[in-house]
Amino acid sequence: MYDNIDIGHNVKNHILPVTRDSLKLASNLQNININVVYVVASLHDIGLLIGRENHHISSKNYVLNDRNLRKWFNDNEIQTIAEAVLDHRGHIEPRSIYGKIISDADKSVDLHEILLRTHFGIKSKYPNQNFNTFDKEFEAAYNWILEKDSQNGYIKFYIDEDKQKKLYELQELIKDKDYIRKEYYKIYSLGEENNEN
Repeated sequence: MYDNIDIGHNVKNHILPVTRDSLKLASNLQNININVVYVVASLHDIGLLIGRENHHISSKNYVLNDRNLRKWFNDNEIQTIAEAVLDHRGHIEPRSIYGKIISDADKSVDLHEILLRTHFGIKSKYPNQNFNTFDKEFEAAYNWILEKDSQNGYIKFYIDEDKQKKLYELQELIKDKDYIRKEYYKIYSLGEENNEN
């Protein structure tokens, strides 16, 4: 199903790395159901099949309505999975340790990955805007990055101390708009080449 979602959120580029990060974070914690962690990581973005803006809600609903999950999880576990999937969205305070695990694992502090995901998600983030030039797309992308990842942004880590440290470095990079513009153009131009072929 993830093959039908943008390249920035497919299995190889996003779901598997987030699952690995989730399992790694969980391995350092006590009294964690590793199967719940795995399912939360696997399904946290499945709602992107319906749309970006409320994908966390759609992902939660998918979990609640998936009859197959009931073969392996009881009602309380299903509710925990659904809440964690809902709470993975960066601007939501997670209710449980499972929500904190997926919230941390889902966030990137790698500039290239952030720019790639922004480029592939910008049109669905702003469906009513016409991004017919690099400058128009970049301005919207840069504002979105500032909203999320800058010192005034909403990104926050709950468990992952390494990512928190790297976030401070990222926030310094983000201040240099000209540098971000150059790095974003590298990704944008690759997309343009693919459109021409």
